[in-house]
Amino acid sequence: MLSTVNVTDPDVTVCALPVSLAIGASVSCIVGPVAIASTPIPNPFINTATADSAETNPVTSSARYGTKSLTIDKSADKSEFTAVGELLTYSYLIENNGGYPLLGPVNVADNKSADETCPAVNTVGDLDDYLDPGESITCAATYTILAQDVTAGFVTNTAAASADGTISNTRQCDSLSNLTLALSIVKSASPATYGAVGVVINYSYLVTNSGM
Repeated sequence: MLSTVNVTDPDVTVCALPVSLAIGASVSCIVGPVAIASTPIPNPFINTATADSAETNPVTSSARYGTKSLTIDKSADKSEFTAVGELLTYSYLIENNGGYPLLGPVNVADNKSADETCPAVNTVGDLDDYLDPGESITCAATYTILAQDVTAGFVTNTAAASADGTISNTRQCDSLSNLTLALSIVKSASPATYGAVGVVINYSYLVTNSGM
């Protein structure tokens, strides 16, 4: 028989428990609902309770909670392109920046690519099936330059990641045509010379897109 049994928790008031417990007996207590901030600090928040009795040393157990959150960062293997058919390769760094493990897989949706691939989450971090807080994974995709991209002079695309029902921020990436952008102007007067007051002079301006 254990006597003077009590449980303490620094964050909540624990409900009343029997003061004694027979061998093999157990008792449970539910406290809640407990109002918490939308984003706990720190994230994840770890709460530890301590059980004690007159006959034993204190023992502890911890519970944790946190927000589900993903971030994505995106980059291209080149910032410029030159011709139709050129291949751009994108890299996506996805990180669990929340306080709750996210069950894999991790997926990427890109509005310009159709071959986004991500490795299994059990290949990173602690090698389990969850992308844990602080763990990150790198995904990849490609995009082939089209005629309209060359005409426009740039490609802009956006991507977002998802895992376990959680969607990341949206990340944009720009690639520019390496065609030289330039503008020139030539001005001339006619006539180029005059000898008296009242002569009418006409100016002409030739403006040219001199890029290449």
